[in-house]
Amino acid sequence: MQSLTSLRVLVTRAVHQSAEFSEHLKALGAEVIELPMVQIGPVDDLQQLDEALQNIARYNWVLLASSNAVDEFFKRAQQLACLPLPPTVSLAVMGPATAISVERYGHHAQYHPDKFVAEAFVKQFPSYPNLH
Repeated sequence: MQSLTSLRVLVTRAVHQSAEFSEHLKALGAEVIELPMVQIGPVDDLQQLDEALQNIARYNWVLLASSNAVDEFFKRAQQLACLPLPPTVSLAVMGPATAISVERYGHHAQYHPDKFVAEAFVKQFPSYPNLH
């Protein structure tokens, strides 16, 4: 692997997610500056999530955009005894790390785009452009 000596790298990940990546960059010789741009915290009001989970069978898809979203979704679903998910509910994720997070909970993502950006997510979604 190429040395990163003389490079300064800005790591903008959430505090709890930056250490491993930062250490890897440092080991390659980079000067690392951690400047978190995202703060992950609890939701103040879980009413809408709770209602959706308690009525999960009426949904076709659950879209999970990050590993943090996966963790919170399954944690709350377990607290409300809404697991396992009904077989009629499909999971869509933004990228491979999110798909791996879903698998840690014993589920499988039925969809993820080739490119991990919102435009690809929508355009490649099953039934696009006839989404309703």
